[in-house]
Amino acid sequence: MQAWEQHQARRGVISSSWFLRRVRPGGTVRHAGRDYTAVQLSARTGQLLAIAREAGGGLVAQTLELPAERLSLTVAEESPQ
Repeated sequence: MQAWEQHQARRGVISSSWFLRRVRPGGTVRHAGRDYTAVQLSARTGQLLAIAREAGGGLVAQTLELPAERLSLTVAEESPQ
């Protein structure tokens, strides 16, 4: 069993790095300790989105209902405290 588990670990490939996130009030999603937004998110409060990193390092969100829509995310402006 140990040999098989080690073999699987060496051959393992991560095929997806999507994360589910819920849209918060104000049209933001929280990912990796920061708030992100897109213009279209304010109308999607409460919905789940799939979030992933783009090749350039930015984030992209994809809606889960059909037809699926992809939105480029930007860092949300922090409100003064």
